[in-house]
Amino acid sequence: LEKVTLPDPQGFVDTTEEQRRRQMVEDQMKHALAQPKRDNEERALVVDGYSLLFLIYQEKEQGTDDGYMLSYTNTCKSVVCCRVTPLQKAWVVQLVRKKHNKITLAIGDGANDVSMILKAHIGVGISGREGQQAAMSSDYAIAQFRYLENLVLVHGRWSFQRVSLLICYCFYKNIGYSTCVFWFGIYNGFSGFNYWNDIVQALWNVIFTAFPIFLVSFFNKDTTYQSSLLHFPEMYQDVQKGQPFTKLVFAGWVLDSLVVSVLAFWVPVFFIEPYSTRRQGWDNGMYLCSFTSQAAFATIVNIRLWYSTTTWNWPVLICHIASIWSYFVFTFGFQYLPAGFGPGNFIKGEYVKMCNAFLFNGMAWSAFIMTCTLALIPPFLGWAYTSSMKKPTKSQQVIRFEAGILAEQAKLDRIPTEEAWAAMLPILTGQQEAEALGSDMFEDPGPYYNPGPSFGPTPVSSPAVQPLSYA
Repeated sequence: LEKVTLPDPQGFVDTTEEQRRRQMVEDQMKHALAQPKRDNEERALVVDGYSLLFLIYQEKEQGTDDGYMLSYTNTCKSVVCCRVTPLQKAWVVQLVRKKHNKITLAIGDGANDVSMILKAHIGVGISGREGQQAAMSSDYAIAQFRYLENLVLVHGRWSFQRVSLLICYCFYKNIGYSTCVFWFGIYNGFSGFNYWNDIVQALWNVIFTAFPIFLVSFFNKDTTYQSSLLHFPEMYQDVQKGQPFTKLVFAGWVLDSLVVSVLAFWVPVFFIEPYSTRRQGWDNGMYLCSFTSQAAFATIVNIRLWYSTTTWNWPVLICHIASIWSYFVFTFGFQYLPAGFGPGNFIKGEYVKMCNAFLFNGMAWSAFIMTCTLALIPPFLGWAYTSSMKKPTKSQQVIRFEAGILAEQAKLDRIPTEEAWAAMLPILTGQQEAEALGSDMFEDPGPYYNPGPSFGPTPVSSPAVQPLSYA
């Protein structure tokens, strides 16, 4: 289907009857385009398969310029194409993709929808009476059309946010880690010696920084309840605009990573390299600098993820803490293995005893604390600013509203269920107070419940919950 192109009008016999019909369609579209659109007017277009064929011809003849169909559909709220062939469905999707450069979603339940589903960016198939062809050809399969709302507004939004964070964070922790080797090359005259220990470097993305982002990408969500996203579908506009993954957001992560790499390398070198603090009078050398840099970098990278974590539960919390300690636990056991142990002689030289050297070296601890502090203050200030903006976005308004309600209910040791929250929303967003609801709509909080703090400030300060003013 990737090779399917728009039909060639020269490949068909243009009879007098076809000319008459084509002229009639063009006259109708010209008349529709000539009508000025009034304020608050909603338009719709209904086109049959035969007329659609002529309109597709006209779109191809216009080249990169919009023809009658796309020019008019830009002003329409909905377009209905009826009695069209499967290939015509694919042509319509292709037109929108190429000329409007939009992300398209196609949904169908039968074999005649397969070409359209394959041509769209996102294909959704309905498994039902029409067979399994559409479901088997789609990216996502659902049982009924009504599940599309949850798929797009809830899981689609959360998935986009999670994948965006996953991509940015993986680049963040690896760009800075690799750039430290570049700074070391400048420092030692590009001798070719590796600043990091080989086996520790190999385990960087396997043990020390792998599990927190995996769990955060699995659990993270900015709202506690799905009903909030369904009640306020305007929150989906953030995803439509690509706000979680813009060029500016990605550049911010990369810049932060480069700053961390500068601090993680040069601060330990400045603190440790000029001094000899060992009892034997030896210089501290490269290995202690490398150990301190890697310990600081692992700590910074893991703590930095806390600022982007909005869902805290016991697995996420334990994984965050364990990941920070994993580097120290591994290297502590690492030093008691004999030198030269393992394939490739990975454990060698003075690095074997570096954990003890670090623990009893005041300059190394000073470098470690200074590096972590300087690297984590800027993103913390950015996180604090976005969490307390005086002019929050629509999504932040809803998130703060939800967090305020949950904080009030947490004081009473109760938490709304998903069903109770869905029933409460129409009342809470109206002019009635939360006390109008009976306590039987609540249940005791579960072991994974964490009220409010991970969602930012809680503006509600009185038991009478104020209604959300939302435009």
